[in-house]
Amino acid sequence: MGLNEELSVILSATDEVVFKKATKLRVQLVKATPKLTGQLVSSWTPLKKKGEGHYVLTNTQDYAEIRLQKYRKVKGITYGSLKFPNGINPIIAQMNNEIEKSLKGIKWVYQY
Repeated sequence: MGLNEELSVILSATDEVVFKKATKLRVQLVKATPKLTGQLVSSWTPLKKKGEGHYVLTNTQDYAEIRLQKYRKVKGITYGSLKFPNGINPIIAQMNNEIEKSLKGIKWVYQY
């Protein structure tokens, strides 16, 4: 296998790992999202591919940024949700760790 073919295999394997983990992250976030009216849950977009190993996941609800933060009250205003006492950042950090570990398993085997 030549260098270009090997690089293509590595990029494909990397993309596959990231896609699987991003899909898992989306499922976790949807399940954990507060369901007061269902609008916040239904506002998670499908994964959008932006390049090799680069996917975007967003919540389009205008109040998503407030509801998905760490839970706290400031001057009578509630931020976050009891369902997300630490916000979504720990879930995202855990998935980043999983991605990093999985990517370390991809080997460069090209020999010249």
